[in-house]
Amino acid sequence: ALRLTAARLEQEGWLENRTPGARALYGQEFSGVRGQLLVEPSTSLRLLFTADFSDIVGTGDQHTDFDGNPFDRITSVGDAGGFEREEAGFSVRGDLDLGSWALTSVSAYRSGDSTARYDQDFSPAEGVLTTYPEESDIFTQEVRLASDFDGSFNVLVGAYFLRQDTKNAIVASFGDDDGPGNAFVDTQVETTNKALFASAEWVLSDSLTLAGGRRYSDEEKDYDFLTTLFAPLPAGSEGDQTSRSDSDVSGDVSLSYEASETTFLYARFARGFKGGGFDNVSAFQSGALTTIGTAGAIPFDIRQFLFDPESVDNYELGVRYTSSDGRLRWSAAAFHMDYSDKQEQITREAVLGGITVPLATTANAASVDISGIETEFSAILSPWWELDGSVGYLDTQYS
Repeated sequence: ALRLTAARLEQEGWLENRTPGARALYGQEFSGVRGQLLVEPSTSLRLLFTADFSDIVGTGDQHTDFDGNPFDRITSVGDAGGFEREEAGFSVRGDLDLGSWALTSVSAYRSGDSTARYDQDFSPAEGVLTTYPEESDIFTQEVRLASDFDGSFNVLVGAYFLRQDTKNAIVASFGDDDGPGNAFVDTQVETTNKALFASAEWVLSDSLTLAGGRRYSDEEKDYDFLTTLFAPLPAGSEGDQTSRSDSDVSGDVSLSYEASETTFLYARFARGFKGGGFDNVSAFQSGALTTIGTAGAIPFDIRQFLFDPESVDNYELGVRYTSSDGRLRWSAAAFHMDYSDKQEQITREAVLGGITVPLATTANAASVDISGIETEFSAILSPWWELDGSVGYLDTQYS
């Protein structure tokens, strides 16, 4: 069986840019194609091949109000902003029926090439233009073995591997948006992630089910960082290499209860983990920019700009209701999340070429507690009308 799909989207910008010759912001053009081929060599083996390609070009979104009316959808910034991205992927999924067991393998490769440009002086003048080119290649492999027993207990075990190579840069141009660039920040990251995981489900009765799982993750990242500056900045270069490794055991456990044919209750605990990383923006702003051309400066050390992994414990209680005729659906949940070393993006100001510009950096917060409740509903009022609604409340505390 073969399936081919294609998509094309053209969206005109809705924020008028009054700089002569500039395009309206928030416009984009998207083209994409996707194909799937299903092959069944035998009654027990099924192979699914998938390939896709997409291309998107946009007019950008960075702007500021210039006439005192933030609601009139009018701005005036340089015409060099925008973005382009090409992405392609290929995957093969194999499913093998082994009777009481099912073996699944998923192999995937994806590559991307993108460039984003921001007018960081927020004016029609040619002040500061930052360009962010990036190339990435990702390969993943996952293997799962799942049971299909007749009884009330089933398990799943598996392994996962990821290799990602990313090259990104920050190029800053001062006084000439079409110029060759005055500051270059090049970062190369090689990531290797390995994981083992297992989960199980135990049907305790017709209405009560206990489920849980564990995952061991090991991640290693290698960083290669280089900053090169040209006039009007102090000319020179600064670079360094480092690596970091993180490992963690995460998992979840849940208890679900089907109170009736229409009402479902559950309680769940989960522990999540996100590996640490390297903040190349801070390494440029607070490191290389302050040491290049400065006599007696503290030597540049890339390890100062590593941030730690974050972990979160999530507790949740919930209920779901569906009317017998399916016309009314309602759900509600209460939750509490306890973060350790939460990774946050922080905007800081840097002076480049005599102009102050905002730069986004990543750092760890000490700990964060987030509690909340949320509810949503959907009601089919007639064959032509449906009513949906949701309400949520969050309480966040940093310490």
